[in-house]
Amino acid sequence: MKCKKLKYFFIFLSIFTIQPLWAEFPDLARVAKNIANPIKIASSGLILICYLIGFIFFFLTITYYREYNKNPIFMPLRRVIMTFVMGVIFILFAWSNNDSNILNKAPKSISPRALKEYQKEKNQKNEGHWSKKV
Repeated sequence: MKCKKLKYFFIFLSIFTIQPLWAEFPDLARVAKNIANPIKIASSGLILICYLIGFIFFFLTITYYREYNKNPIFMPLRRVIMTFVMGVIFILFAWSNNDSNILNKAPKSISPRALKEYQKEKNQKNEGHWSKKV
């Protein structure tokens, strides 16, 4: 039952996100342009799912550890360690494939001297601008 729903979802996705390619014979660049948006949507969805699964594994680790403290025979320590490792793997995988992570958007440090030189160059470029002469 789930496979049919998944099949219909992909058919729906392909019909409404990709422009009709059968109207004329497209070149390779046009095909790549038409398929880039659905792939971007799918990859961002997979990254979100990886984050979600990773956090679920972390909460399972906490729950398993509490059960391990109550009864070590019922809940082996290897299950606690494996769920923690799997959570770390999923989080790191999603974080490494995400283009909008914090390190990519961190502001670069700039020295005061370089900032003054940049502002001086910017002011020199704006002196000759037509809007400044009015």
